[in-house]
Amino acid sequence: MSVKLSKIKKIENYAEYRADFVGFAPVATTNETTVDVHFISTRAVPAIINEGNESDSHNEDEHIVKEKTLQIGSTNELVHSCTVTMPLVQLKGLREAIDSLLLQLEQQKQK
Repeated sequence: MSVKLSKIKKIENYAEYRADFVGFAPVATTNETTVDVHFISTRAVPAIINEGNESDSHNEDEHIVKEKTLQIGSTNELVHSCTVTMPLVQLKGLREAIDSLLLQLEQQKQK
């Protein structure tokens, strides 16, 4: 008798080099035993911040030249967002792991 196995679907592993932490929020439907942890990743993109009025001027050959003042800057664009839902017990374990890591990093820094 042969057993037919279902293959597990391949998942995409995604690693972001940086993420802008957004915050925590209790999940409303779980009697405050579960929380959502939100992360986003943004990137700066060039943008026209301010655009002045067009004006006429004359160049040295007395040709009319149109001039406009532009202020160029950047704005943030959302690239990825991720919400991780976890029980409070797991969140407390995460906090302990982060505290331990911070302590290790501080000890390395002092050496």
